[in-house]
Amino acid sequence: QYLPRNGSIVDVLWSASDQITVLTKVLLAGGKGSSIVYRLDAAPGKSAYAFSILETPVVRAMVLSPNQTRVALVRDEGIQIRSYDAWKVLKDVDHPAPLHAVFADDDLLILAGRWYTERLAFALPASAKTPTLDVTRNFLFFSQAEQLGFDKETGLVVAKSKDRIQALDAKGWISRAPFA
Repeated sequence: QYLPRNGSIVDVLWSASDQITVLTKVLLAGGKGSSIVYRLDAAPGKSAYAFSILETPVVRAMVLSPNQTRVALVRDEGIQIRSYDAWKVLKDVDHPAPLHAVFADDDLLILAGRWYTERLAFALPASAKTPTLDVTRNFLFFSQAEQLGFDKETGLVVAKSKDRIQALDAKGWISRAPFA
């Protein structure tokens, strides 16, 4: 496989097991963009090396976990967590307009978006027969707030951005019900 003429490299991941994954952006007819992800097994001792195309949704960026077992694929409306070597989907996580993702450790991802940033903690369920992940989400902060105000009863600052409403108390942000 060769990189198409209308393609450019966006991200490259290279694991200790010599699995090389390349994210490319391609320009389609009409000026619309898409992505193609290629994989090369570059382990020593191969008689020939060739890239293969990996099945993925449209992806804007890729981030490899520190232990190199998982990859986060940043999409337009969320992320997809996959096992890196087997390339199996472990979890889809919705998030409006994600901009950047970084693994803080093997099971903790910080996902920064146009509207807000959150921490995602991943865990394998105890009784899982198929590979999937449980996700615990924690709001960290707003990137930009669409609405700001005060709660009449408590006096707390209340902010809204996209689908998230939070109030700020002495301990930090707390989730709130939609505005009445």
